[in-house]
Amino acid sequence: MGEDSLGRAVPDPFGEPLTVATLPPADTTRWVSRRKAQVVCAIRGGLISRQEACDRYGISDEELFSWEKLLDDHGLRALHITKTQRYRQAATSEDEAVRLRKLRQAAFQEDQICSDRFKTLTNSPT
Repeated sequence: MGEDSLGRAVPDPFGEPLTVATLPPADTTRWVSRRKAQVVCAIRGGLISRQEACDRYGISDEELFSWEKLLDDHGLRALHITKTQRYRQAATSEDEAVRLRKLRQAAFQEDQICSDRFKTLTNSPT
C-alpha cells in the first residue's frame, strides 16, 4: 500500500488531510489520542496496511485493534491514556462480574446436586 499511496490523502479525525508524509513519526513514543486516531484513519483510508502500521510504530496488532475498538465504541476521548485505562478497567470489571456470576451459578447447581443426593441417601431404606 505504502508506495502508491504516497500522494493520496484521507481525512484525519479532525477533517484535516492525512497523507503518509503527515503520519506520526515512526519513532513516536508519546501516543496522544490524536496520533492513535490518525493511524486508525490511515489504515481505514488505505494509506498504510495494518501490518505496515504495526511494523512502523512497533505496536502489536492487539494494541492497534484496541485503538480501533475504543474509537468505534466510545469516540476520540476514549483514546486518552487515562480514559483507555478506565474503559479497559470497566471491561475487565464486566468480565469479572460475568465470571463470578457463572461461578455462583455453578456452586448453586453443585449444592443442589449434593442436596438431592443427601435426600436420596437419607430417605432410602437401609
